Amino acid sequence: ELAKAAMKRTISYLASDALGGRETATEGERLAAVYIEQQFDSLGLQRMGDSAHFEQAFTFAAPPVLGAKNSLQVGRNTLRLGVDYYPVSYSASGVVFTKLARCSYGMIAPETGRNDFDGVDVKEHAAAICVSSPDGIHPHSKWIEHHDLGARINDAIKLGAKAVLLYNDDATAEDPDSTLSKKIKPCDVPVVFLKKSGFAKPGLDGNPVVIQVSIERGQLTGHNLIGFLDNGQPNTVVIGAHYDHLGHGIEGTLWRGDPAIHNGADDNASGVAMVLQLAKDLRDRPSAKHNNFLFMAFSGEELGLYGSNWWTKHPTYPLEKVNYMINLDMVGRLDTNNTIAIGGVGTSPSWARLRPNADSTASAKRKPRMKPGKEPPATLKVKTTESGVGPSD
Repeated sequence: ELAKAAMKRTISYLASDALGGRETATEGERLAAVYIEQQFDSLGLQRMGDSAHFEQAFTFAAPPVLGAKNSLQVGRNTLRLGVDYYPVSYSASGVVFTKLARCSYGMIAPETGRNDFDGVDVKEHAAAICVSSPDGIHPHSKWIEHHDLGARINDAIKLGAKAVLLYNDDATAEDPDSTLSKKIKPCDVPVVFLKKSGFAKPGLDGNPVVIQVSIERGQLTGHNLIGFLDNGQPNTVVIGAHYDHLGHGIEGTLWRGDPAIHNGADDNASGVAMVLQLAKDLRDRPSAKHNNFLFMAFSGEELGLYGSNWWTKHPTYPLEKVNYMINLDMVGRLDTNNTIAIGGVGTSPSWARLRPNADSTASAKRKPRMKPGKEPPATLKVKTTESGVGPSD
């Protein structure tokens, strides 16, 4: 009961609105980190982060945002940011003063003999490219292998274009996303999209164009937390869980409403609670003294395994001494059949005993001696997967 109450306190705090969903590199992440560090400290764990701290800092790319100076002039027309045009994720920052060169769909398809740059003086110019294709954008398009917009932009740049202006005159094609994404690698020149009002203004053929794009691509810092239980043994076991979550709804959430706190009780406050409880149990249990234990709370998991990836590349403990890892993610609930999922059993022959037909399952089904009047616990069923690759640390 004491363990249950302790885990409930941890989950209740980490999943509270006060922590705002624990998005990496936010105040909510910091508050969660302070709580976990306090627990590590109270358990007497050694500080195994950076410079004798529990924390290990890691950096990652911040979501790109528009800077202060963005402007576009085509001929005598001054276009309005967000109304007539917007920079896209492919864009670099920079200022370009040149002339426009219309390049149709910007497609180079040698297998069909099509080259939209033939006869077009694109070198040192701003290439105007339609985001559609000769037969539209649909799964049965003859040109589907050439629909990739990034490839068309890069082809124009290879031919000497100093900027790219995208437009859309086809109802079957979607406009490029106006939200800047860090998942799209920027090219070497400014790239903007002309909305309907901007495309309707005259001057796409040969007129002078002045483009200024400012996109800020900064760095953010998250924190892993690492505590060590040293039993003086040659082998060390890692027990880990990510403590970050989706904040108010970052990319990856299934929520489609207005931004709202994603509390993440089961993803993954529950895993953190179990790590802390295991740290106490393994510290106090004499039978656990045959291994050292490295307890790790990762951040950046929801963004793409940033924290755990960083630690493996910048380990604060010798990797050659690590024997295996147990990762705890979304452990806070069982289905009605009392089934628990364990992944990665194919990563070592030693895990064979975890498979459902192994001897360990049979022993798990033996009913323990119960006091009179007590019901035996429900049988815990184990569902395993072989792969060591999955959506967690």
